[in-house]
Amino acid sequence: LPLNIDESDIEHVVDNLLATNESYLNHKNMILEVNQSADLVWYLDADLIGILLNDVVINASRYCQGTILLSVYTENQQIVFKVEDDGPGYPQSMLDANDMHMQHFDIAHGRTGLGLYFARLIAQAHSKGETKGSILLKNGGSLGGSVFILTLP
Repeated sequence: LPLNIDESDIEHVVDNLLATNESYLNHKNMILEVNQSADLVWYLDADLIGILLNDVVINASRYCQGTILLSVYTENQQIVFKVEDDGPGYPQSMLDANDMHMQHFDIAHGRTGLGLYFARLIAQAHSKGETKGSILLKNGGSLGGSVFILTLP
């Protein structure tokens, strides 16, 4: 996966995400709350991470009741992007498919999970030494619905 890693102002990445989704979320009367650490700068591919986060927000907007929360912070010398919603959460089949490989996808039966597969590729392409980026899906969180966590070194 070709990357263009560069120093990125995370506030700019988040502002682009908000601008991209503003009219749709307003039209659907949804709220996208943002909690982010101030003056956060990180080395990453801002375009790929922006696309990945946009897909996660779009997915959350399909299933939420009206609120999506994006939190961006550092933890253990990594940056964490966490998207939570107040919907029903991920189905068990998605939670079980955490390490699915390309050969396991079945396009003939509707939703393929390819979005998660490519999200995982984008995350893992970001590395520092032996540490690679990762994604994690779970349910619950502060809003009670789905929780998507992207962690990058």
